[in-house]
Amino acid sequence: MAEICPVCNEEITSENRKEYKGVPVHNYCLKTHIKQEMRVRLKGRSLDSLTREEKETWIEKFPEGKIGSERAVHVKSFDMPFGDMVGFIFKWVMASIPTAIFLAILFLIFTAIFA
Repeated sequence: MAEICPVCNEEITSENRKEYKGVPVHNYCLKTHIKQEMRVRLKGRSLDSLTREEKETWIEKFPEGKIGSERAVHVKSFDMPFGDMVGFIFKWVMASIPTAIFLAILFLIFTAIFA
């Protein structure tokens, strides 16, 4: 029987499987799983409401939940519908126009100074 991730409810394959306290999860769902477990253990309190000593205790108990403990991400595939891709490229081009104008002005200034 296939293992199901408790975070995203999808099947866990061997290449993205991680186990945390005996619970199998996706490696990319691990941080979310730890945060959910921390919320349950905090009984509704936010992490911001904890004192410094309590936060240090949580970091000792859950070192994987620490900020900065993420590993590199390797994208194996990327699936985007054609219409969304056209929209993305259009937005990208529109966002690059102010940069092109700014660079052209800088080029003209440097040309005027050094010519």
